[in-house]
Amino acid sequence: MSGKAEKVAELRRERSLGGSSRLKKIEQQASAPPPPVPSLAASDGHGQIRVFIGDMQRYQSVTVTPGMTASNLISFLESQGVFKGWVGLGQWVLFEQAQDLGMERPIRPFEILKPAGVGGFLVRMHDTFGLLLSSGRVPEASPVLKGWVEWELKKGKWNKKWLELREHGLWIAKKDGQAASELLCSLTSFDVYTPTQKAPKPYIFALKSVDPVTYFEDKNDYMHTFCCKDEEGEAWVESILLARSYILHQERHILNSGQNELKRRPTTATTRPNKKLVADSSHSNRVFASGSLLRNAGAELLRLRDDRSINKLHA
Repeated sequence: MSGKAEKVAELRRERSLGGSSRLKKIEQQASAPPPPVPSLAASDGHGQIRVFIGDMQRYQSVTVTPGMTASNLISFLESQGVFKGWVGLGQWVLFEQAQDLGMERPIRPFEILKPAGVGGFLVRMHDTFGLLLSSGRVPEASPVLKGWVEWELKKGKWNKKWLELREHGLWIAKKDGQAASELLCSLTSFDVYTPTQKAPKPYIFALKSVDPVTYFEDKNDYMHTFCCKDEEGEAWVESILLARSYILHQERHILNSGQNELKRRPTTATTRPNKKLVADSSHSNRVFASGSLLRNAGAELLRLRDDRSINKLHA
């Protein structure tokens, strides 16, 4: 093989190796996992969150201060002209978005804002929740409700169960024909969400803990999903929302009362008259009402004591 032919063959080998390496690099890039989607609640800075307005297309950065409520947040957005040009029915309601679970819940106007985790916050108009969750709709007593529902025991596996809302919690019957004696969850730490998953019945709702899933040894206790007919489902969601509102309202009332009691009251110096620590025995019988058995018994004891004193003097 001539020198020229050798150079041509070597050049072809380099091109062949270069092409295979480039192809390998392309294959590696294609098989690499996609970059993670940023959380909608990602912080833009210290104390700031992103709140989506109306849909997931645009958001507003808001600085969350300690004690800030959902009502405070909506008032701030309104003062910034964020809602200008929006037309719809109902009132502006703040929703917590749980994107990882495919569900959301309305946040009460008087609720103090907390980190929303994966999903963040969304503000949109709603013709029902705006009135239902207002402070004026907090019931004087926790609602009660009971009925048949489909309970998702495992993913995609539903069983018909008897469910009761009472005593600030959800109770379920272990077996058919039995009373609902098993406490499924307490509304002191659970709230109602509306998922988007498919179910045997048209209306689906879920009870999810407001605490992180890491608090639970058994992950199945973190969330409970139910489905039923439309009218029944609306009644369940409304009753559970009001029952949770009642608890939050009571907790806030107790907290405020406790803070007021902890405030130090001013002290004033007072002059008290000197009193004998031991009363005169000759008048000890006067503390009892005239004619009472205790007064008669006291008089008898005094008489016996005087008789003994006289006997000692004569002895």
